[in-house]
Amino acid sequence: MECDAEIRVYCKCRGRYVNTICKSISHRDPIDCNAECWKKQRDQKLASAFGSSKNFEENKDSIKLEYYPEDVLEFARDHPKFIKKCESMLQDIVLEKSSRSFSGLSSGKKMFLTQLVFEHFKLEMCTYGGKNAKTVTDVFWKEGCKIPDIMVSEVIQLI
Repeated sequence: MECDAEIRVYCKCRGRYVNTICKSISHRDPIDCNAECWKKQRDQKLASAFGSSKNFEENKDSIKLEYYPEDVLEFARDHPKFIKKCESMLQDIVLEKSSRSFSGLSSGKKMFLTQLVFEHFKLEMCTYGGKNAKTVTDVFWKEGCKIPDIMVSEVIQLI
């Protein structure tokens, strides 16, 4: 049976969808969940912890949460010493209105640092160096930066 009608293909959690044309394909794989889906799932879990969605909705603006993606949490669990060092150095940058340099970071460590710098501490970062020179990443203080309400190391301890 072939049709030209539009159908919705949902992600696994059914939090988002895309419209597509039905072309006699009996089964379509779901689309991938994204960060917005994971945030909705987290909010649903918090609503459950508060007893109802209504209670959560009434109180959610007073609840301060950081959202750390699953890959960041996994990396943090595998590299606790590096995580503590990063968090300490980034806190110093915020409090002292200064900068710090990181050198020789692996791609995983740089990815983690980038996430913390831009998403959670709201700092600035610049990487330079290259082929024959050692790569250096400088992190700088900027107006509006902050220390997150909860650190990734604290989240890992709760898991």
